[in-house]
Amino acid sequence: MEALPANIGIFYTFGFPLCSFVICAFFRNSALTDIKEVGIKPQFYPRHYIAPARWMRNVFGLQAPVILKFEYFEFMLALFYAIYGIVSGIVLTACRYNMLVIACLFYFEEFSVLFFELIVIVLSIFYRRKHGKQSSASSNAASTAPKPTVRFFFYSQWNYKKAEQWLEEMERGGFRLSKVSWCWWFHFVPSQPKDVQYLFTYNYIKETAMLDCEDHLRSRCGANCIPFSGLLYATVYRETAGNDLSEIVRFRQHYLKHVFRQKLFLSLLFSVLAAAILVLTLRDGAPRLGEVLWWGMASLVGVLFDFWYLYGLFRVKSHKEV
Repeated sequence: MEALPANIGIFYTFGFPLCSFVICAFFRNSALTDIKEVGIKPQFYPRHYIAPARWMRNVFGLQAPVILKFEYFEFMLALFYAIYGIVSGIVLTACRYNMLVIACLFYFEEFSVLFFELIVIVLSIFYRRKHGKQSSASSNAASTAPKPTVRFFFYSQWNYKKAEQWLEEMERGGFRLSKVSWCWWFHFVPSQPKDVQYLFTYNYIKETAMLDCEDHLRSRCGANCIPFSGLLYATVYRETAGNDLSEIVRFRQHYLKHVFRQKLFLSLLFSVLAAAILVLTLRDGAPRLGEVLWWGMASLVGVLFDFWYLYGLFRVKSHKEV
């Protein structure tokens, strides 16, 4: 089967490992989130649990002595896709970017990820909602007690203050935040109405700029961390002592300017690369429709992200904290 031009083939050589490492990070973060939120449930222990090997503890930084078998499976998937990305890049180079090899590698990765992700989601829901048998007395008490609630609330990364004010209003209304799922799904439990402060912190990939602020919140202000899961990973703190957090808020706004500059640079780089490959594909004597559509969509998505991050940078710069 015909091989791709070298300039496009090189993109695939680096693109496959990059995508595989993103998938690896997804399964790793999913497993760590499940470990925190599921914990050890007596009705499943010890039959459904396994002690992770020493190498797994070292690679993924595990602290729990035992984890669920499906969480162990998630870590193995993360390791598999990390190795798969490296091997696929080597295979593509050795086969000189053969179209058949590229198609096989691509479709195997896409369909396998969808299949395993579905399994992980189903098991995660099962273990999080399974509570075992309760006595009749406890069942009656639970039926009369106020029930937790889940609310969807959309906020943008440049306007954390909007979400913080909403959470504070919810607690004044008698609902305390217990965890956040998928960035915008907020889980609340009934509580006594109280005036508290909520604060979002964020650290970009491989950066630790706000770790000192988080340490100050925990050690000096007595704030507690709320479990948070999602692609735009943040940390939510709940502070009850009424400390002045304005300095941390100002530092966060300053740091977010840096974050959006980094994201805008990477987005522009992707857009330029995708547009360049699209132009090279169109200049080919007989461009394939599939390649033109693929790189056309990639260029369009890149441009949309460019405008999104540019607007975010503008909003962060123009935002004034009280």
